[in-house]
Amino acid sequence: MTALAAETKRVRVGCLVFCMAYRNPAVLANAAVTIDHVSGGRLELGLGCGWSQTEFEAYGIPFLPIKDRLDQLEEGTQIIRSLLQNEKTTFKGKHYDITEAYCEPKPVQKRPRIWLGGGGERRFLRMVSRYADAWNTPFVAPDVYDHKNRVLTEWCEKESAIRRRFSAP
Repeated sequence: MTALAAETKRVRVGCLVFCMAYRNPAVLANAAVTIDHVSGGRLELGLGCGWSQTEFEAYGIPFLPIKDRLDQLEEGTQIIRSLLQNEKTTFKGKHYDITEAYCEPKPVQKRPRIWLGGGGERRFLRMVSRYADAWNTPFVAPDVYDHKNRVLTEWCEKESAIRRRFSAP
């Protein structure tokens, strides 16, 4: 991606999904910033929780139950967002624990877009509404996509109402 970023001037540069279980989110945030700098601020960062048990096993990475992989994705997304925007980040979770971590330099973009890839309606799409700027889901029929998109819209409306309620004076 860095080579593509260096050789192009206008296209956005990114990956549909980096599997969170394969990378420490703080290290991934720093690598993403490098791509953002080389591209002049054209990074798109896709994150997911992984689905191929065969791939996990081939890499020697434990294939955790979906609940735990979603926990990793949620924690990792929060860490990455914070590192990209805040001076320092402290986070204590079930899967990741960082203290006074920083990501310098900051991205060229004020807020690089984070995409979350997946399709679960109850938890995953709610995570998209809370933490992501965009969503992708592969290999679904148009009617399935339409349904999931409506579910995501409902989650976005609920999360927006919650944010308004807690930010009101």
